[in-house]
Amino acid sequence: GTVRGRLTRFLATEKVGAAVTAAVSSVTPLVATLLAILLLGERVTLPILVGTVVITIGTVLLSTSGKRLGFRPWLIVLPLISATCFGIVQIIRKVGLDDMGPVLGTCINLTAAVIAFSAVMLASGHRGIHACRGRELVYFVCAGLTENAGVFLVILALTSGAVSVVTPL
Repeated sequence: GTVRGRLTRFLATEKVGAAVTAAVSSVTPLVATLLAILLLGERVTLPILVGTVVITIGTVLLSTSGKRLGFRPWLIVLPLISATCFGIVQIIRKVGLDDMGPVLGTCINLTAAVIAFSAVMLASGHRGIHACRGRELVYFVCAGLTENAGVFLVILALTSGAVSVVTPL
């Protein structure tokens, strides 16, 4: 989930731009909430329903304005796939936390991500990481540490909160 979400987010950013990708990524809480309702029995509240409608309308408006923004409208599916993957990941994390704490959960999540990303890089023959040195490497390391601190905090929040509350935050 996380690897596919990140890879499609990178591709989406390349094809439709960072602004559109970031805006469409707001569908992640919608996906996570719907799955939490269906799979975990979370309750639907009026604010969640209103938020869902607003997110859906915004996504439709973005997809229909694609030609004006310089991309084919069907490419909006790329950030939607990414958002869906990240929504699914929240459910998997919540279910996985039933048997472990947030520290172990984060360690397993990050280890699985490293293995999956390494496999993708090896399978694709991409060796770009070897060309990353100096200032670029420092930025990527800092971004990775910050991103993964965020993953830990989300997992920590999921230990005591509902997916439909934690994910939008």
